[in-house]
Amino acid sequence: MTALELIKQRIQNLRSSLENLLSGNTDRSLLSPIPKSTPSPTPTPTITPTPTPFPLHPDIVKKYGQDYPYKEDIKQKWPGIDPNKVANIVYGESSFDPKRYHINKPVWASGTMPQTREQWLDLRRKYPSIDVGLTQLNTADAMNNYLSSKGLTYYDLFNNPQMALEVAYDLYSGKIPYTAKGWGNWNAAKRWQEELGYDYGISQ
Repeated sequence: MTALELIKQRIQNLRSSLENLLSGNTDRSLLSPIPKSTPSPTPTPTITPTPTPFPLHPDIVKKYGQDYPYKEDIKQKWPGIDPNKVANIVYGESSFDPKRYHINKPVWASGTMPQTREQWLDLRRKYPSIDVGLTQLNTADAMNNYLSSKGLTYYDLFNNPQMALEVAYDLYSGKIPYTAKGWGNWNAAKRWQEELGYDYGISQ
């Protein structure tokens, strides 16, 4: 068979195959199947559960709802700590009143920040143990030394509740020795546990 005849035969074969294909007589088993693409599995998204907020004391919820005073300041000054926990203790200490002081001995009395520093110093000379400001930090020697090292006074804490929160965090973090009974709530704060619930830190 010559090359020309071979070409003619191939053309004839192609023509026959095309006619059979158009007429539907083609054996489809001879056709190469079109491979189906396998869809890639959709990755399962990782869902990080949102931690349940520590329960607020009902008195806080009743007065303020969830938007209680100094909430944003607490978040800033107490990083990594549930702000509701801190709020419970702050409320129990001062009812969110940054101007409050409490005399522990020789009398048991509360009051509001004196109008002048001199009046405050007179009060300090008269009463050795006073809890001061938003976080009711006690006038113990360890706190005296700490505030002096920071260039602060107790009178500053009355006027700067954010600073009072910051000092309380340092107390909680162990930067200030626990040497005053008046620091009971902040000392116990290091043993926070979820089962203590909203009653923790609040005097009933």
